[in-house]
Amino acid sequence: MRDKISIKLSAKRLACAINVLLIGTASAMASPIRLPSGIDFTPTVSADFLYDDNITSASAGEIESWIVIGASEFLFEANDKADTYTFKYGVEKGAYLDSSKDNYVDHDVNLGGDWELNSRQSLLIEGSYRLGHDERGSGFSRGFGKGLLEPDKFSESGLSTTFSYGSEETRISMDASLGVNNLNYSGLAKADRNRSNKYGGVALFVRLTGKTDVVAEVAHWRIGYDNQRVAQPTLDSRETDYLVGVDWKGSKSEANLRVGLRTKQFEDPGRENYSGSRWSATIKWRPVSYSTLELSSERKTEEVQRAGDFVDVLSNAVAWHHDWSDRVSSEIGYGLEKSGYRGAGTSKDEEKYRLLNLSIDYQLRRWLTMRGGHTRIVNGAYEDILRYQRNITYLGLSVSL
Repeated sequence: MRDKISIKLSAKRLACAINVLLIGTASAMASPIRLPSGIDFTPTVSADFLYDDNITSASAGEIESWIVIGASEFLFEANDKADTYTFKYGVEKGAYLDSSKDNYVDHDVNLGGDWELNSRQSLLIEGSYRLGHDERGSGFSRGFGKGLLEPDKFSESGLSTTFSYGSEETRISMDASLGVNNLNYSGLAKADRNRSNKYGGVALFVRLTGKTDVVAEVAHWRIGYDNQRVAQPTLDSRETDYLVGVDWKGSKSEANLRVGLRTKQFEDPGRENYSGSRWSATIKWRPVSYSTLELSSERKTEEVQRAGDFVDVLSNAVAWHHDWSDRVSSEIGYGLEKSGYRGAGTSKDEEKYRLLNLSIDYQLRRWLTMRGGHTRIVNGAYEDILRYQRNITYLGLSVSL
């Protein structure tokens, strides 16, 4: 079966790269434990010690803190002939040694079933549930994070299904997806942030050669908010993407390109509809087996968290990963994200978010990895209160059996 159709490409902000770099290598060398029932069990535990010089992303009066983050992940996998079933649970706890009000505990649960109906048809069903948080000074509290007594907490759930037709031997194949996501913040005062996102999409793949597929995609979302913001028209809308592109994979490089049109139509005539270019591109180049250069670019729209109708986002990133030996590897990455706020009260406000990360991993044992690095963030914005600089230095360990 092909990779699942990308309904919402790159939905996470570049800042999420921090968490990925902290825990992303935790299970890289994990070896599952075979339980008597035939289920593979893969546990992973990690611990990180960080220094953050601006934990609330403030423009002035920065709060600095040492932070200890502990995370555990438990993956269960079972196979019945060609069918696969998965269950994954993760928990992460962060303790701020100099600012206890920023402490948090996040939980993630993921379920999945992948059925091979016959040699050319398969069905994938996935469900997820998350209890998470937004750091003070991020999300809806950007610019005034220091005024919060605790991070904003939310629950997020999702259910999706993807039917795939085709195989490695067929020239034409297809993916069709349906799903729903729900986001709910804790507290009655935050009820106007809660929303649901129902979506569907179809992708058609035509193989030109053994390495190249031409792709056409159509995807549609219905975004509905539980409550209107005070004295504002509803943000309920419908989005549609019309994309064409190519997937290519060679011995030393691979590329995934999509380009087309996105439309966004609001339910309330008081908000202006949008139609503009939409693209995503990822290119990987491996000049040698132990070194990889990755380039990515994306233009999309996102839901607004401050004034306006929506956010027009353009992001570009480059990363280089190099294995210096069997035990030592490093990564350097740089990302730039430009956000344009569109709609009443924004005056086409612009924001530029830059992230630079340097990291190194040392595999002490097959099951034990040490890592360290530094992340620098610079946010330039149309309002002084939204401008900030932030530096995060970290050292951590990952244990996987």
